Amino acid sequence: MHDQDFTRYDSPWGDKVVVSNREDGLGERLRALCNAIAVADFLGADFKFEWEAIPFHPELHAIQPAEDTFEAAFVRDHHAAKVVSEEYAALVFPRYTPAKLCALMEAPYKGIIMQQTGLHHIMDLSAQPDWPQRFRRAFDSLPFVAPVEAARQRALMAALPPHPVALHLRAGDIVFGEHRFRGRFGAKVVTYPVAKRLIVDLMHEGKTPVIFGQDLVTCRFLAERYGAKLAVDILDLPEDATALQAALADIVLMSRCERIVAGNSGFALMAEALDMAPHIDPETVFTPAETVDIIVNDDDIDDPATPVPDLQRAFAWFAAYRLAAEVKPPEELLAILAKAIRYDRRNAHYRMVRAAIFMNQNRGRSAEQELERLFEATWRPTQAMADSPLYRMLPKGAGRMEEAAELVATLKAFAARAGRPWANFLLGMIAYGNRDAKGAKAWFARSPLADAKNAYCRAVPEGLLPN
Repeated sequence: MHDQDFTRYDSPWGDKVVVSNREDGLGERLRALCNAIAVADFLGADFKFEWEAIPFHPELHAIQPAEDTFEAAFVRDHHAAKVVSEEYAALVFPRYTPAKLCALMEAPYKGIIMQQTGLHHIMDLSAQPDWPQRFRRAFDSLPFVAPVEAARQRALMAALPPHPVALHLRAGDIVFGEHRFRGRFGAKVVTYPVAKRLIVDLMHEGKTPVIFGQDLVTCRFLAERYGAKLAVDILDLPEDATALQAALADIVLMSRCERIVAGNSGFALMAEALDMAPHIDPETVFTPAETVDIIVNDDDIDDPATPVPDLQRAFAWFAAYRLAAEVKPPEELLAILAKAIRYDRRNAHYRMVRAAIFMNQNRGRSAEQELERLFEATWRPTQAMADSPLYRMLPKGAGRMEEAAELVATLKAFAARAGRPWANFLLGMIAYGNRDAKGAKAWFARSPLADAKNAYCRAVPEGLLPN
C-alpha cells in the first residue's frame, strides 16, 4: 500500500518544497496534505506539512499529534515544526496548467503552499486530466500508524447496502462546542429537521441513506425511525477505536457511496475528492424559505420525548433564524430566536443577537434586560472573570472581532447612551479579552462595577475597577 518513495535527492527545484499547514479539522488537513503530495510528486519536488495537535475539546475532534497519526519515518522526513505562509507562493487562482504551476515554483519563494480546495477545482483538467487520480494516489500512499491503517482497510472492505447515499450530519464543536457561540460555520451542519426530510426523500428515490455523524443519539434515532443505515454499524470498529480511527474510516466509507449529501464540511469534501462521488449541499436542494419551513414546521423538534439533544434543537432553531431574516417578519424572527435560546440558554451569542435586535428596534429597556439575563445565565460572581463561561464565549482575536464587528458596533452605539450599564459591562469584557485593558476600564466605569458593593467587583481584576 505504501510503496511510494517520499525521499527525493535529485529535485530539479533544489531546496524548494511544497507545503501544507492547515490547523483546522481532519478533512481540511488531509485535503491540503494530499494536495501537497500530489503537486510535489508532479513537480518532482519534496513536500513538508505542519500538523499540530488541537489541545482543547478532544472529544469533539479527531486530530492527534503527527507521530500518533503517521509512521515515524514519514514524520521525521516531512513534518515541519512551523510553516510561515508568507514565505511560500500560494495557489490562489483556479485552473493552473503545468506551465503555470512550474512558473509559480520558480517564483522567489521557498516553494508552494497548498490550500485545502480540491485539486480538481484548482488545476486545469483539460491540460492535465489526471489530477483527481493523483490526489487519490497521494491519499493511498499516506503511511498511517498501524491502528489507523487498520481502520482505513476496514472501511475499504466493508459491505455497503444497495444504492448507498452518504448523509453526513456534522455536529462536534459547531453544535456542541465553542463554535456554536459564533455564526460562521453553520453551513457545515445539516440540521436535524432537514436531515429527516432528506432521509425520507432518499428512501422514496429507492436509495439507502447511510448516516455518518458524531452525535450517535440523533443518528441512531433517525436510522431506527426511517430504516436508514448507520456507518458506525457497517464499519463495526473495535470498541477501543480512537476518534481518529473512526473519522478516517468514515471518510473512506463515505467516499464509496453513490453520492454524498452534506454541508460544506471539509470532512465530506475530503470524501468527495477521493472517488469524485457527487457532493450535494442541502442548500442547493432547498431554498432558504423552504429550509425555514422544514425546521419551523417539524413535528417533533419541540417534543421532549424525541431523543434528540437540546443543543441539536437549539442549533436547528438558530439556523432557521439566520435563514429567516429576509422571509419572516420581525416578531416571528424573535419567536424563532427565542426557541434557540430556550434550548441553549447559556449561549452568549444567541442572547447578544437578541439584544441587538431590541437595540435596532429602539427597545432599549428590553435590550438591557436581555444583557442582564445574559450575565445571570453565564457568570456567577463567585468565579473570576477570565474563568467565567461568559468570558470564554466572547469574541477574541482579530478574526473573531472582524466576524463580530457588526454586532459589537451595535453594542457600542447602544452603550454610549445613558443608563446602559450591562452593555458597558459586556463591552469591557470584550475589550479585556482583546488585551485592551485601558478600554476595558473605561467601559467598566459605566457598568455595574461603578458600584463598589456590586458582587462582580470581587471577580474582576483589581486594576480594571473604576477608581
